[in-house]
Amino acid sequence: MNFHNLVVGQPLPLFNTIPKREGTSLNYLEDGSLCIVIRFDSFTTQERNEIKKGLIQFRYIQEEDKIFLLVRFGTLPPMELPFDPTIYLKQGLDFKVLSNSLSIYAVDHKTSKLVSFRTIGLHQDFIQHLCNNWYNNCSDGLRPTKIFRLQYQIWLDELYGSHSTNDLWRMATPIDWKSGQIEHAHNDSKKHQKLSRWSQYVLDKLPTDPRFEECLKEAKETKRDVKFASWLEPCDDPKEECSWDFVELMVSPLGEKKFERTHTW
Repeated sequence: MNFHNLVVGQPLPLFNTIPKREGTSLNYLEDGSLCIVIRFDSFTTQERNEIKKGLIQFRYIQEEDKIFLLVRFGTLPPMELPFDPTIYLKQGLDFKVLSNSLSIYAVDHKTSKLVSFRTIGLHQDFIQHLCNNWYNNCSDGLRPTKIFRLQYQIWLDELYGSHSTNDLWRMATPIDWKSGQIEHAHNDSKKHQKLSRWSQYVLDKLPTDPRFEECLKEAKETKRDVKFASWLEPCDDPKEECSWDFVELMVSPLGEKKFERTHTW
């Protein structure tokens, strides 16, 4: 893709090669690069700015060699990026990621016109972690690619049927696109041993609050963490460029109490 040819307000040149559905998609291009396309009926000024300049975070969920990516731009809600590399084999392409360039396009769903775009350079370890699974999806001699496509779709349907996008984001493992570093157990409450005065107050109040039993019952029935309370606190990490954190106290199906903190850049 020649970025000198891209003009905001004009149709995206490669638009015929990507899905036409509304929403977000991760796509493989013939030059061996990847791109994210975000198709909305309309974009607010905040959405345009966050997609173009906001902090980018990636997380993933993995089961065996099936992998599901999510991305978040600044303060926008997380977005889903399911990706099945075998569809490109079906199209007669040789699936092989040859570039660390990831282009991100915001496109008007109705007109196919470019609203905003940016490009980032992915760390080799980030690419390698994904490609190790994707290449296996394409080359497993004991499993035809059409079987993988079916297995992957069934897995996605199970995820979508049981969890919201926000739930999936909380469940997923963060992976830094700049370093390739994987942060294990990102929602472990031990990371936040030094609690704020308000966090400690909510935690102390929780056992005697009747809502705790309601949350625990729901968590056991749904087999996922349930939010007990949420609030804003001053940012706890001087390395982050934000003033406030969105904090949630979650109850697990086992009755564990977990703090989840999201920076509001």
